[in-house]
Amino acid sequence: MKNRKKRSFLYLAPPQADVGHEGLIFAIGAALAALYSTIFLDRYFNARSDLYQWIGDKKVLVEGLVMPEFSVLRVGVLNGFALLALSMLAAVLWHYMSYRVGSMSIYVMRRLPDQRVIHRQCWTLPILGAVLSGLAALLMLGIYYLVYLYATPAGCLPVG
Repeated sequence: MKNRKKRSFLYLAPPQADVGHEGLIFAIGAALAALYSTIFLDRYFNARSDLYQWIGDKKVLVEGLVMPEFSVLRVGVLNGFALLALSMLAAVLWHYMSYRVGSMSIYVMRRLPDQRVIHRQCWTLPILGAVLSGLAALLMLGIYYLVYLYATPAGCLPVG
């Protein structure tokens, strides 16, 4: 137990939980969600390319054409982050189940004066993971919005 207090975040997880392994799985999930979200860039650059036409060997901006709304281009691009946040419920279940493996530490935990310790240890890191997933989704959305605003040719943004 003394070893667990050296790293301050370990007391937030059940005794049998492998926080490093769970963190690695979360990081891989976040990277995959971010990679999936790049479909926005594919949609954006395809839509931007539609604003031009080839005249001879020159690419010319067609007058009067506008980009699709940002809300249309971003549909579904953050689903990976939503899935990652939702998967944190599986982590909660895994944490509760970890008390019932090996030494069956659930019996020791039931004798503690503060019964909320079990729930704190099972929910804290998954909630933190869900919040981080949401923040990463907002960050990606902000980046994509800046790309939409600043990489779109002048006069081609929809008005409204």
